[in-house]
Amino acid sequence: MSSRKDEAGEWTRSVIGNHLSRTARRYSLAMYVGEASVSTTLGIRFDLRPVEGKVVAQSDEWILVKIGRAAEFFVAARDFVDVVPELGAVVRITPYARRGFDGRRLDAPREELCGNGVRISSFTLGENRSVLPIDKDALKSKHLRDMIVQVEELSAHDGMRCLSQVLVDAGACLAPVEYVDPDDSHIIATPPALKFRVHTAKHDGWIEIRYDRATDTYTVVLTGPDGGLVVDEEGVYFDSLAEVVVDLIDDGRWRIATVEILKPAPRRALAA
Repeated sequence: MSSRKDEAGEWTRSVIGNHLSRTARRYSLAMYVGEASVSTTLGIRFDLRPVEGKVVAQSDEWILVKIGRAAEFFVAARDFVDVVPELGAVVRITPYARRGFDGRRLDAPREELCGNGVRISSFTLGENRSVLPIDKDALKSKHLRDMIVQVEELSAHDGMRCLSQVLVDAGACLAPVEYVDPDDSHIIATPPALKFRVHTAKHDGWIEIRYDRATDTYTVVLTGPDGGLVVDEEGVYFDSLAEVVVDLIDDGRWRIATVEILKPAPRRALAA
């Protein structure tokens, strides 16, 4: 059975000949169909960069953008863009990219100022974790440290994200992450916990993840902006935690690429 990427490639091949110069022998193609992009040479997951270009072909399913004058193209599924541009429009399309709690793309270069005034830019190839803004070494509770690591590493099972990225995409990077860090002697009365402020179509309010030492499970609590209880789901095992959180707060909007119209399509003259 063919994948959507296969379908996108097949449609592109059927129309791209009209948009290549006679001397072109090959072309490059990036595609966004709401799925993970994987480097064929390195075998690592990467996030597509924003592209700018002219919409040169469309169908009921696809949008083809030519980038500049080179043989470089970008195809996007119409159901994964927030605005479907007109044929001939010049657009900027920004696909989904994983981000950290500081709001930056994970693949964004990091700048460091050296003592001699020289700025050095560096990035980590294949970076895939959104690290919580909490100093683990300063925590008293081993169980809270373990919980943080699990939130950073558990897969969301969508082929693209880990649990911490689900929280970032739900808006948790816009407010400080709260946490409860008890002594081991108080772990039953005061459970270790993480608390995030989120805003999605599914839930607008707080989500709290608490560790229950007695049962070695988590409790996931949703409260509204006013603190009122919405959901209290107990007995969540660590290998189900990501699935439960996604089900409670994820609305899928993160997959939708944003489209900016940089130059509207030219108006066609009306027939006499």
